[in-house]
Amino acid sequence: MDVAERCKIIRQTLFETGHGFAVAQAKDSNGFVVWQFTQTPFGRDFYHGRYFALRDDAERDFRRRTDNYKSINKTDRQSLQSPARYCRYYSTQRPVDIGTYPKPDGNAPLVIVNYDCDRRRPVAGGLLCAWGELVYREPLAEGQARDYELAPAPEKPCPAPNAWKIPGTSTTMTGEVSYENPQTRNLSKRMEVWKGSGHG
Repeated sequence: MDVAERCKIIRQTLFETGHGFAVAQAKDSNGFVVWQFTQTPFGRDFYHGRYFALRDDAERDFRRRTDNYKSINKTDRQSLQSPARYCRYYSTQRPVDIGTYPKPDGNAPLVIVNYDCDRRRPVAGGLLCAWGELVYREPLAEGQARDYELAPAPEKPCPAPNAWKIPGTSTTMTGEVSYENPQTRNLSKRMEVWKGSGHG
């Protein structure tokens, strides 16, 4: 289940490194959560959730975490007019720790994030599974990333293997279309008519 399906985001901030924080209220309860997230071309990867019973406590944690992030990483909130360009790499084989990533002269990591899970978690729209991520100002040499088993962040979404185009539109959908699913019942009828006219 997606965070957006479980929670309503009340407040958020995004930094130029592509990391941000969000305060959300659970849709099925009165609780609140403060998430850290990574903005990718595939959407947001949420992690490091902290839960609160009161909105004031969640707002206080949100302010503390955004202030700490800004101070530690010497970064500012993202400017929509001139977004900064950074290079993100995922640690796919182990948590990020001493000796597990390159530190080239003049291009040390700006931000290091471990997801604090006991396993790898899906990132970048599910294309990779990783223990954590590193953000550099410049790209690493191919050998550097390979030697440390770091995967560069994918730059744009790939079509899903089960993607299909809605006939007569420019919309692409994924998943199963069937008469049993009320959300796709009319669409499946449209597809049968479209296929019957020699298109599929």
